[in-house]
Amino acid sequence: MNKFQRECEKAIASISKEDVSKFNTAINHECRIKVINKYANSLSVKLVEPRKDIEVAEKEKVKGNCFFAKKDYKSAIKSYNAGIVSCPQNDDSSKELLAILVANRSATFFEMQEYRKVLNDIDYILEIDRYPKHLLYKIWLRKAKCYDALQNKKSANEVYQQALDCLKYSKLDSEKISLKIKEIQKSRTESEYKLIPKEIVAVCDEPFFPNETYVAAYNGICFDQDDIQGKFARAAKDIPSGQIIIEENPHGSVLSPENYLTNCQHCLISTDQIYACPNCPSVIFCSSNCERLANETYHKYECAFQNTLIQSGASINCLLAVRIITQKSLKFFTETRLKLKKFLTDNCVETFLVDPYKSENYETAFFLCRNESSRTKKELLHYTIMSIYLLKLLHSSDFFGEIIENTDALSEDDTFIVSLMIRHLELLQFNCHEIAELRNTIGGEDGVGNSYELQCIGAGLYPTAALFNHSCDPSIIRYNSKNKLIVRTIKPIKKGDIIYENYGPIYTTMKREFRQQFLRKRYWFDCVCLPCVEYWPRLDEMNEQDMRIECKSCFNVIVMNKVTIEPFLVCDWCGKRENLFPILKNLMVLEEILPNAEEFYLNGQFREAISLFLQALKILYDNLKPPCPDMIKIQQRLRTCFVHYGNRMVGYEVKQ
Repeated sequence: MNKFQRECEKAIASISKEDVSKFNTAINHECRIKVINKYANSLSVKLVEPRKDIEVAEKEKVKGNCFFAKKDYKSAIKSYNAGIVSCPQNDDSSKELLAILVANRSATFFEMQEYRKVLNDIDYILEIDRYPKHLLYKIWLRKAKCYDALQNKKSANEVYQQALDCLKYSKLDSEKISLKIKEIQKSRTESEYKLIPKEIVAVCDEPFFPNETYVAAYNGICFDQDDIQGKFARAAKDIPSGQIIIEENPHGSVLSPENYLTNCQHCLISTDQIYACPNCPSVIFCSSNCERLANETYHKYECAFQNTLIQSGASINCLLAVRIITQKSLKFFTETRLKLKKFLTDNCVETFLVDPYKSENYETAFFLCRNESSRTKKELLHYTIMSIYLLKLLHSSDFFGEIIENTDALSEDDTFIVSLMIRHLELLQFNCHEIAELRNTIGGEDGVGNSYELQCIGAGLYPTAALFNHSCDPSIIRYNSKNKLIVRTIKPIKKGDIIYENYGPIYTTMKREFRQQFLRKRYWFDCVCLPCVEYWPRLDEMNEQDMRIECKSCFNVIVMNKVTIEPFLVCDWCGKRENLFPILKNLMVLEEILPNAEEFYLNGQFREAISLFLQALKILYDNLKPPCPDMIKIQQRLRTCFVHYGNRMVGYEVKQ
């Protein structure tokens, strides 16, 4: 049990039976909060002060320089980054060290021919504005050579001139200055650097036209609602496999703490070119723009208590519940309270019409499913105490306009913010999506030599994607581009069909009883998808030679063996005789398509592989009925190809 859990359990244990009874009969979150807040003074919230260390930063610089001298550039980058994170930024000397660390990193990127990263680092150095003046000519010369390598001769010439102008500040003697001038003049006329083309993963080709109301959704889908399924997605027209149907920015997103020093706090992308928070030793950004956006909103509050929250062991849902608050202002929520006042009781069943439905609108998150009528009072008690603990952390920042320490009294604003965090914890339980990236691993994937793993790096709340219901045979796959969610179809979907996503259990790998147990425990429903109702076998239980063919007269599905199949089918249900030759002729095309698709796949040529796999999948769905081993294998291949369009760790390689 972590510190966060221990503190909450201790507070709950101190509540009297009388107040537990009052809590259980309270009509809404705000009433419950008032009943038990007096017990929250037992919650120990001791701030862990963020601390940077200039000595550590200096040692990392020395280590980086040693790695650089040995041409171990990757290790040098790691050391310089560790120094940048550890380096204080509170006086001129520490800022000078920071600028030198960034400059040394830029020199390393230059040797790695990462010329655009060099340019970014030089902008960072100039922003710090403490780099030793006598060394500035080196920075300008490096920048000019990068422009040369990027074939931007005009900019290169301008910067070469700046390098020449800065030589007057150098501590070089006259002879060395003359040699340096000759070197610069030669570089201006004879560029020796060439841009090395890097592997580019192609972006998707399919056009994405947004829905007028649900702006993150493709216009080929709509959203319906009924008493049994709640809201769900449906195809408004025939949708082919591979179509992007959701492109959605998160309402809020957070990194999991173990990725704080490898991924950007704001957009969550993996980066080896970090921009350090001036105060936090555990937060990085991938650019000055991400740092600025974070500090304009949530991080200006979270910086004060982020270390405390991480070390408490609070769950990622708690981190996200807080982020949904801190990314807005207190004024925003007080105005929201007036707007949504009538919806703040537990027994309210009205739905607020959100039109247009945009992920950034708070109402789209506020009205997501919470299953509040099914919750136990014990669970609500835990959520209430947890949220009061999170409020105490908020009070250590100036979110409420001033820092308030160790007060037992709750203001009206306090009570409202706690009630919202309880609501956030409830809805995140059922609507949160993981954010992932591809990382290289030791060994092969799927036995084909592609050594990779899709790893969770954080979580996000995507209000449009949250409206999709579950099936153990999903219609879609998901991946992330930074913290944006991309959803693609993985099978052809006919007009009027429900579009299903997957909440974890897949029929191809997990037995029905375990799928049902998981979904009942985690999401509180009994799954009635087709694989569960029809008891579809797992992939390893299927016969590779079996084909499921639908009778065109009565729609009965008949299982036939590829080896013993006859050219005519007699339906054992309606007795009609059907010619199978057209189906068999169509399926023969796969013998040519699939080997070519597999070759492209194994060579990492994902665009070409996708095109052929999609053709093969269409042929299979046009002629056979699932479950079908070939359909499953092609969908697995497509999933691998598609996720390579998304996030990848720095230095990720498609290994053969």
